[in-house]
Amino acid sequence: MRGDILVVDRTVYYPGIGVSSPDCGSLLLDDGTRLGVLGGVWLEHGRLGHRVDINAGRLAIGDEVTVKVDSMQRYLRMRTHTALHIIALAFPFAIVGGQVGPGRGHIDFKVDHTAMSTTLLQHQVHRLATQDLPVDVGWREPTKLASDERVEQFTWPQARDAIRVVGLGNFEVQACDGLHVRNTSEIGNVTINGIVPMGNDQVRVKMSLTEMESFPFLAHASPHPST
Repeated sequence: MRGDILVVDRTVYYPGIGVSSPDCGSLLLDDGTRLGVLGGVWLEHGRLGHRVDINAGRLAIGDEVTVKVDSMQRYLRMRTHTALHIIALAFPFAIVGGQVGPGRGHIDFKVDHTAMSTTLLQHQVHRLATQDLPVDVGWREPTKLASDERVEQFTWPQARDAIRVVGLGNFEVQACDGLHVRNTSEIGNVTINGIVPMGNDQVRVKMSLTEMESFPFLAHASPHPST
């Protein structure tokens, strides 16, 4: 441990990178004490440190702990993140920002004079999402990425300069550091909540998973993290 930073030999915790938010997680001690994970930080040699509430329990080097994450929250984020990739395919402009949350998110685009209505984008997203496209994650050398690559590249620790990429079916591969479902059939229905002008030729496309509109409490469900 380094103050409130704890390193374990292996973990399921996702610390959040780029537009992706971190897991809701905890560490379960042998005596039943649960320490909340407040965030993650990359350390030397590519190790992931877990920032914990050290006042909730005592730990020593060699102690055994169980890393827990809120699986419902994570799956919502996985579906949301993959849905945002669908939107990026349907809305052919340069990506300049975004945010992934549990069941809701947005992407910011740099646009030109070409217009696309919310209705048309909704149709395009539905058409793509219902094709049951496989979602493949892998690694590429930066020089082997398409020249029209539109999203910021992130180099993972110990990745030896390889870029993590995601591809949906036979569509373009994009650099991405987030978590995704294995097939677009898992996303469910996606609602385009609007295309909002942001100034400087930028627009924000807001989206939500349809069940979030009917059952908004799902974004806060499962208060006790599970494996």
